[in-house]
Amino acid sequence: IYREVWLRYVEPCHIANVFIRPQDVLTNSASVEIDVTLRNVGAADASAMVQAELMTADGAALLAGEPQPVTVPAGSETVTTLRFDSLPEMALWSMENPTLYQALVRLDNQGGGQDAVTERFGLREAVFRDDGFYLNGQRVKLMGLNRHQTYPYIGAAAPARLQRKDADIIKYELGCHIVRTSHYPQSRHFLDRCDEIGLLVFEEIPGWQHIGDADWQAISLRDVRAMIERDRNRPAIVIWGVRINESLDNTEFYTATNRLAHELDPTRQTTGVRFW
Repeated sequence: IYREVWLRYVEPCHIANVFIRPQDVLTNSASVEIDVTLRNVGAADASAMVQAELMTADGAALLAGEPQPVTVPAGSETVTTLRFDSLPEMALWSMENPTLYQALVRLDNQGGGQDAVTERFGLREAVFRDDGFYLNGQRVKLMGLNRHQTYPYIGAAAPARLQRKDADIIKYELGCHIVRTSHYPQSRHFLDRCDEIGLLVFEEIPGWQHIGDADWQAISLRDVRAMIERDRNRPAIVIWGVRINESLDNTEFYTATNRLAHELDPTRQTTGVRFW
């Protein structure tokens, strides 16, 4: 185990995941939708109130939503969507001005017990078209490189300071616009810094050339889910890599990875690195 490990103590009914989805950010009708996945591991149905608040990166309040009632059946998950239609003036996230915001989501259980999760996000539109990549409607010529998070003497066990410093080197010393996390989801500290400095990211699932049997492929689909659920609020990530790096074609398997990726995150495109 070469990264931090921590335990989160929660109530039987708690927040399992938060997905922040800015909408129509290049128009005068920009909005933010927040999908909140609630998990109830208790033996009885749980009734609760869910509320979200938008804040600046340093925690200053911008807009608070109304509490929404929700019931989560015992032993299951429920997704509820909170929506902000009338946003205050908010800046776009770009490579030159990577403005970040926060969403604070609170859960108040009717029988007592609370939970809260804070996630950073940014407002931006990123799309790959036939003639290139567009960020916030502007065509950008991308220059980038692949990154492995391995270092002399310490291997992959780089501390947070070095992870963050590496993002700075890639952008400011090497002059790159984008980095591929070849080929596995990398340290949150590296990705945090990419969000903060406007370094675009192509994030990829683990693997190299080999595709295994049905059980192996199920684990890879689990990896797709883990990657996207962990990192889909990050504005720096502009595309998901859902092929095993340099692998042979496998239509059934890659149809499944792409389908899952678009179910989990309909806001981003998918891709993959081919070799054969």
